[in-house]
Amino acid sequence: GKTLLGAAAVGQILQGWQRRSTGLVLWVVPNEAIYSQTLKALANRDHPYRQLLNVAGAGRVKVLEKNHPLTRQDVEGQLCVMLLMLAGANRRNKETLKFFADSGRVSGFLPREDDLAAHHALLQAVPNLDAYRSLGQTAEEARMQMGSVVKSSLGNVMRLVRPLVIIDEGHHAYSEGALQTLDGFNPCFLLELSATPRMPVAKKGVASSGSNLLANVHGTDLDAAEMI
Repeated sequence: GKTLLGAAAVGQILQGWQRRSTGLVLWVVPNEAIYSQTLKALANRDHPYRQLLNVAGAGRVKVLEKNHPLTRQDVEGQLCVMLLMLAGANRRNKETLKFFADSGRVSGFLPREDDLAAHHALLQAVPNLDAYRSLGQTAEEARMQMGSVVKSSLGNVMRLVRPLVIIDEGHHAYSEGALQTLDGFNPCFLLELSATPRMPVAKKGVASSGSNLLANVHGTDLDAAEMI
């Protein structure tokens, strides 16, 4: 049911709020089993999940994995849905740093490498972009220094296009590293789907961060609707 809600929400958020049918949706899942199931469903043009996405994207939908090529024309002309396992986006996992490394699979999102003024302006506009750094140079120093070049990485593309992020089984994304990674994608909207959302807990008079509940369906309601 959560995947169905996620697919239906894409159109509601993009068309109803942002008034567009193109762009990038980053669909985050917690493990390989859910990844395979979701990919198979979204790639099947006859599946109800895909049909909901086709409505949201006015029939122009492209389902991607992180190793697939991605161009600016794709994002501007289609609704691109990229699947990603949470571990694959976590900066703390050394095996997955390729997501943030320079890649020839993304093109058209950055200025020419010799247009240093444009790269500098981009770093001022989007401060958390990764740029090449000299030995011993901090990220902030690279951002402020004229001559720095932004890396052509999938991670940087996310930060530039500000994707709609769908998090399936969102309670798996509560580690500090996972939350920082997802927030670092500069999402335009972050939708969590979870049977066990994290509830805010007051600590010394200050409420801690938790799930912002947009909709809540109880098990008794599902049972009454014969969905169990």
